Amino acid sequence: TIAALRLVNRLTETGDPHLKMLATFRYTRVGALVGAGGWSRDAAGEELPPLTPAGRHPDQDTFLPATSVQRRIWVDEQLSPHPGVYTLTFRFAVRGSVSPEAMSASLRTAMNRHEALRTVFSVKEGEDGPELYQRVLPEAVLAFESLDWRNLLPDEASIRWDELARDLAATRLDMVNGPLTRAVMAALPPLPGREAEAPRSALILAVHHAVFDAWSMQILLSYWEKALRGLPLEESAFQYGDFARWEDMPEVRERMLRHAGELSEGILRLDPQPVSFHPVLADPATGLEAPQGYRFRRLEASLAERLRHAAARESVTPFIMLLSAFSLLAAQYTGTRKPLFGTFAAQRFSPELETVVGMLVNPLPLAVDLTAASSFRDVISATHEALMLAKRHELAPFEEVTRNLQSRIAANDHALFSVSFSQDNTSSRPISAGDVVVAMETGGPHSSAMDLEISLLEASGLALEAVFSPGVVSGRTVDELFDRLILILEQTVREPNLTLAAVQYGPQEETLCRAPDLEPIHNTLWDWFACMAGARPDMTAIRQTDGPD
Repeated sequence: TIAALRLVNRLTETGDPHLKMLATFRYTRVGALVGAGGWSRDAAGEELPPLTPAGRHPDQDTFLPATSVQRRIWVDEQLSPHPGVYTLTFRFAVRGSVSPEAMSASLRTAMNRHEALRTVFSVKEGEDGPELYQRVLPEAVLAFESLDWRNLLPDEASIRWDELARDLAATRLDMVNGPLTRAVMAALPPLPGREAEAPRSALILAVHHAVFDAWSMQILLSYWEKALRGLPLEESAFQYGDFARWEDMPEVRERMLRHAGELSEGILRLDPQPVSFHPVLADPATGLEAPQGYRFRRLEASLAERLRHAAARESVTPFIMLLSAFSLLAAQYTGTRKPLFGTFAAQRFSPELETVVGMLVNPLPLAVDLTAASSFRDVISATHEALMLAKRHELAPFEEVTRNLQSRIAANDHALFSVSFSQDNTSSRPISAGDVVVAMETGGPHSSAMDLEISLLEASGLALEAVFSPGVVSGRTVDELFDRLILILEQTVREPNLTLAAVQYGPQEETLCRAPDLEPIHNTLWDWFACMAGARPDMTAIRQTDGPD
């Protein structure tokens, strides 16, 4: 989405407003884009009211309507058993001599240029009950804590830092009372044998998701770097409040509801099944209050390179290749040819929104129809079509789509889907000022509203990251899911047109099954059942056994 946005924005700036945003996803050659014509800010090809900057009153609180995604987060956060479910945490390695006071001051200066980072929320009684409003403060409120761990052993400092990061990621940032941003900076001991190097520190920035997304971090970093260098910071022409006012326009609301209805109808026609990774195999002793699990797996450089080349040959991105492999694997786990799971789209559909800090991410359901697929190339095509349907209706408020579909399709009691697969291409470019270098670290435990949220990280190389609820999905399941996903990639990058009958989903030894009275070697009941059915087709599928089980 971001790459398409940049392409459209650059063409628009050069005076060529003849490209639909959606065309950049549908067509794979420049020649085809030339004939696409009719550029519009709406991915579905319809004209939208323009985004206009509003007058500002910098010396007083400003009340603005909450956006649809902020209202959804406000409700969902109160229902979630995980207190930090909407707390975003970013970890930084700091090199050079910089005081906590200078770091705090520069960060506050950068934050003050963005309304979203000066925002808390207010609840007022309306005609239909409580209504949520943004309250933009004159100055940013940042809770900044400084720690001095230079006298600790490096290993002890590392352990403490990881524990602190987990605790901060699990901390709820109060949407009403604030502050919605917290930072902790720790001075660290030198590493053994490197005592003469520049001092090192670590910093964690926690921001509430209602006012921030991953793309916003790239914008904030550019302002933060200038503040560290003592350079003047320009005022942004557009702010998140302008987007909120735009979204609150009656004609925009009508368009959003229409998109929600059309997307819902498209999914209902397919009649998909929400993806499940067999919660019965999760640890029964782990409750919903347990900290969320985390896994990180970097793809080997050789596989990542082959994946990029294979994706280019198929005229898709590496993300589409991985999304297709996940679609196929999810279908196998769930036992369906029509898997339903989620992804996330950046709603920066206008050039003015490219430099706006705020929450501009919308969850979208992906319903992939694999009924006619006989090869992995067919899976790529089906996955691409599912993504096109979702992208065409990216303005659809997720809560409206959920309301439309929940009675017909639901992964659990309250969610349309509980598994998601998305892309995170946030830049990891370090910022610097003199001898001070601040580098963002990719990955790291954080919270999620999903039972299982998988992301493809592209900042440096290719890596898979998973956040999951241990009371629903076991860590072993996620480990084996990554193993199987990489195994599928190894096969399909060699032969994208590989028939599905020839795809291997697990190690060769899994084709052999142990006796029914022994512990199954498979991670999921479905894999065990499929293996047993293939090895013993005459065996009774369900039978009574002695004992409590």
